[in-house]
Amino acid sequence: MNDTIKIDLDDPSTGVVAKGMTSNDSVTPSPASAVSGNTMVVQAAALTAVTNTTPAIRSVVIGQQDFVWSTFTLSASNSGEDVNVSTVVVENTATVAEGTDSGGEDVDNVEIWADLTSGSSARGDVYETLVSTTKQFTGTSATDTLLTFNLNPIVTVLKNSSVSFAVVADLSASAEVDDTFAISLDTDEGDVTANGKTTGSTVTLTPSGAGQAMTVATGGTLTISVDSSYNSTAPLLMDTSAEQVVGAFRLAANNTENLNVDSIKITDDGTNGNDVVASFKFYSGSTLLGTVALFLASGQLVVSAGSYKIVTVKAVLNDIDGTGFVNGDTLEVTIAAAGDVDTTGLASGAAVDSTEENVDAPTHTVYEAYPTITLDLVAAPGGNLTLNSNQLVAVLKIYNNGDQDITFEASDSNISMQAVIVGDDTDTASETITIKDEDGNTLDISTDATVAADFNSASGTLQFDFDFSTAALTVAPGTTERIYVYADTSDLEDDNDSIQIWLDDVAADLEWAIDNDDGEYQEGDYVFKNDIFGMTYTNPT
Repeated sequence: MNDTIKIDLDDPSTGVVAKGMTSNDSVTPSPASAVSGNTMVVQAAALTAVTNTTPAIRSVVIGQQDFVWSTFTLSASNSGEDVNVSTVVVENTATVAEGTDSGGEDVDNVEIWADLTSGSSARGDVYETLVSTTKQFTGTSATDTLLTFNLNPIVTVLKNSSVSFAVVADLSASAEVDDTFAISLDTDEGDVTANGKTTGSTVTLTPSGAGQAMTVATGGTLTISVDSSYNSTAPLLMDTSAEQVVGAFRLAANNTENLNVDSIKITDDGTNGNDVVASFKFYSGSTLLGTVALFLASGQLVVSAGSYKIVTVKAVLNDIDGTGFVNGDTLEVTIAAAGDVDTTGLASGAAVDSTEENVDAPTHTVYEAYPTITLDLVAAPGGNLTLNSNQLVAVLKIYNNGDQDITFEASDSNISMQAVIVGDDTDTASETITIKDEDGNTLDISTDATVAADFNSASGTLQFDFDFSTAALTVAPGTTERIYVYADTSDLEDDNDSIQIWLDDVAADLEWAIDNDDGEYQEGDYVFKNDIFGMTYTNPT
């Protein structure tokens, strides 16, 4: 238990003599009892030293320079005064193959760096201040070797604070693959020399913790994949000069060395590739790296060891001309062959090229115009059934994203809708669903396409196909048209009978043309992606 000191003032009314400075009258101080001071704990200088678990175990490339092999922390959190640290002893535990001359000496040019300011080192880490001379380990076998460093300047650890350090060194070009080196503070008492800054008293401590075993390797590796965050369901593209994302590739380095990306080559595996794309552009985040086949300046794109970079590919498309480039042509960017991504290991200086083949981004389909379709839940909000032959049960909003007309007509178009029916009517007479335009013109009338009994209000999900056989609908560029869906609900007369319209994400459930070209373009799987549900109309109890 630590000693304590406490000073009290005994009864100020008798122990303190006081007079007024003007009147010279005697003053009796209060209180008439003892006044206690604070209890002060007598605390000697103290310090702990711990080798950290960072950096984590990893590989180190032969010839690597300025590598952070280990870090350690000196803490004066329980000290009564600031502590000056003048020397530390560092241990290198080597594991080497038998019959070689390898050993601790393969870790060269060893230095101690400290985090003393808010700056960063040229390596990019927080250990910005060199506090030792450069030294060399001498071991030539699987033994522990030691180095003693005199810190210059002496490092002061403030009481109730700590200072972090790094052991920085090179790996010899003669190091043997698969040898390991674990560097730490030596854990014998006295391996850190420290003194109280005010009292000069010696601080005795025993360091703890072990270094992480780093394994010697010849060079890094590169792995290429389509980034998982990229939408796996390919979107539709417009033939526009605007940049459109067509792929995102993940370039990953194993935990060995940083890789400098030298070049990236992509291939278009879609239809009529040379006619579709005017140019490709490559981005890292929001930074444009280059265009066409990508050749990078040194340092422009570096993949850190154990990390990755995402390269996003955007395309600027040509205009559809109806001959070499037509509606429905596809675009699929791929890293097609081994070596299509070239990098250089920054530690080894060796070429580290991709080995994957056919790393394919999703296939995109290009149009002059395609629709976005939603169900208007304000215009058809659900509610009570009216039990009449012409009840509004859904409203489709169709927006034209392109620069040409979207046309729905009998020869080349279809919109399929699903109706979820809850009812028990046994009348087999055919009832209908009718679709109309905003002016009330009938576009088509459909009976159930999935059961022979037609729409007989029996419970289940029924499909209705509308091919615009009564009238055509045109959606001009940049505009929205609405389709109003009416159902005969007269047979849903029982309590809790209901009907709900929804759109299924099946390709054939949406078919349209562009400028009456009989194109029969089917993209229901994308336009209705994840299914689109309307509101439910119910017969109240």
